[in-house]
Formats: sequence, structure tokens, C-alpha cells
Amino acid sequence: AQAVAFIKENYADKLGNGKVLISGQSAGAWLSAMLCMDKQWLAGVGIDAEKIDGWLLDSAQMTSHFRLLEREENITPWLQRIDKYAPVYYVGEGVKVSPMFITFYEKDMLCRVEQNQMFINALKFFNREADVTGHLLPGEHCHGTVFKDEDGQFAFLKLALPWMKERGL
Repeated sequence: AQAVAFIKENYADKLGNGKVLISGQSAGAWLSAMLCMDKQWLAGVGIDAEKIDGWLLDSAQMTSHFRLLEREENITPWLQRIDKYAPVYYVGEGVKVSPMFITFYEKDMLCRVEQNQMFINALKFFNREADVTGHLLPGEHCHGTVFKDEDGQFAFLKLALPWMKERGL
């Protein structure tokens, strides 16, 4: 949250177009999703999460992150928990999010496809106006941002860049 505040205060208007996009991959996508969904973190630095211009999440864990379970709770990391450490925990009546672009992979980590689909479906159920886009991509965990496809491009960027352009981001 402090890093987002720093960028917003020092760079967004000075070096860019004033837009702030938050992106993450794997654990970074989980952290980004938590910033989006658990409003206290950005509110703590004076930022309304709904005023962030967009979120790009690649292979996020939408339940409690498995490393958190393992290190902090000392339990098996393969449990699927929905608690205050899970982005999906914050989806419910009145949920609002700024535009969100989510990718996950056919051979992703345990339950990652299902978690992302559940998150997207729940957001759209509780907020039919939510601008949430999800893409199931070929390959393994985070494949589309690490390996180029048959066209010599990163699958994540092939989809994310037009999405951003359509929204003026």
C-alpha cells in the first residue's frame, strides 16, 4: 500500500498519464488482489481502492495464500481457505472494483483455475456492472508472462495491452 501511495504521489501525474495500474504475478497477484478487495490497506495510506484505474492479475491465488498458511499458521499449504487473507472473502453485496484483468492457466497450480473462476463469477454475481475480464491461457503457472507463444509474443501482453487501450489506460 505504501508503494502504491508513493507512486501515486510522486510519479503518476509527473511522469505518466495520471493513471495508476496495479499488477502482480502469482504471490504478487495475490497481494494486488488483497489491496483491491480488502479496502483497509489502501485506505490506510489515503487511497480509495475503487479509484485505482485498473488491476492486472496473473495467476493469483484467490483463497488464503498457501505460503501464509504454511509459514504463519503452520498447517499444510494445500488447504483451500477462505478467510480474511483471501481476496474472495471480500466479495459480497455492494462490492465495487475498478477494471480488473485476470489470467490463469490450464496447467496452473492446485485449484488456481477454479479459484479465479469462482472469484470472477462471484464478482459478476454481486456486481453485474463490474468490469472484470478473465482469461484461461495455455501452459503452466504464469506461462503467459514468462514464455513467448508461437507468434513470438507473450500471451498475457497480447490480451492485456488491447484491454488497457480499450479503457484508456
